[in-house]
Amino acid sequence: MKNELAKIIVDLYRKDCEVDIDIQDVSFLFFSSRMSDILFVFIKGNKQPKYVLKVSQDEIKIEHIKKEWDILTGISRFNAGILHKTFPLPLYSGVVNGHYLFVEEACKGIPLVNFMYSKRNKRKEICNVLRSTTEWISELHRVSFLENVSIDNFLSAGWVMKIIESFGSLHNLTDQENQFIRELMQLNNLKVPLVTQHSDFSPYNMFCDKTGKALFVLDWQYSVLRGSPLVDLLNFLVFSQSLLSNPGRSARKRINLKSFFANIYNILPDQDDFINTFYGNGWFSRFASDCIKEYCNKISLDRGVLRLIFILFIFRHLYNKKDFFATFVGKGDPVFIKAMNT
Repeated sequence: MKNELAKIIVDLYRKDCEVDIDIQDVSFLFFSSRMSDILFVFIKGNKQPKYVLKVSQDEIKIEHIKKEWDILTGISRFNAGILHKTFPLPLYSGVVNGHYLFVEEACKGIPLVNFMYSKRNKRKEICNVLRSTTEWISELHRVSFLENVSIDNFLSAGWVMKIIESFGSLHNLTDQENQFIRELMQLNNLKVPLVTQHSDFSPYNMFCDKTGKALFVLDWQYSVLRGSPLVDLLNFLVFSQSLLSNPGRSARKRINLKSFFANIYNILPDQDDFINTFYGNGWFSRFASDCIKEYCNKISLDRGVLRLIFILFIFRHLYNKKDFFATFVGKGDPVFIKAMNT
């Protein structure tokens, strides 16, 4: 099967670069993920992969592979302005020896997580990354807007109710907390914009140039075209806080930043990262609040919708921990919600 895959790559490379190569010039680096087997495709003489090939025989994994292909095909029409050449272009899909596969463009630049880790003590550079990322995700959500739906329609979506029901079933909620959830779900005359949601938007799934500004976003297999606004930005901010505030944990986990596979594994934020991001008194929390306000202004998010999405985000990520929800109920809205117009 290796030769069959190499022939596909040779044909793609000839069309892409107008250069003739042989199958002996193609090599693969294998990595197995939960959703597919991944082959990083290298062309002789290059240290960085040229293509990424995702393949599987498993029906469930094939569905995820096809989903990512559909997402990338769909968002390719937004390939303009600050979004130009910032996500992988889908290049080929088909079946080889009973294996479904698709080939996409490989990442360009350096892993954003490496850049942020190396600049963790340089506030200006980190703020530039946060600002440019906010602009990028704001633009993606602006151009991918589908429609505004009522709160009732938004809440009736399966994933929304599943989050709320799962959280409630795991914890013995107080009367005050149950009342809070009921009131949250009884918002009237508010609309939620549906946008393309990446769903795993973090520094670990992004590349950048040497300045940290030009972005390239990968791993779209969890994405949805009718997704929630804001969630991607909240996720990016929490993961960034975790990376910057826990350099020792990051170093121990990653061990060798020069390793190719070190860029694939990420470090999940803990509850303190959520609290420090949204309720902290430091510069990161203040700047994160400014990023969220900037995003909401560009997407025209209402304060009530912002509050609802923020709580759903917390439920989804900290579903097995009640403390943060208790913190929210006790402390009230974070600064970025209080600052929004009603």
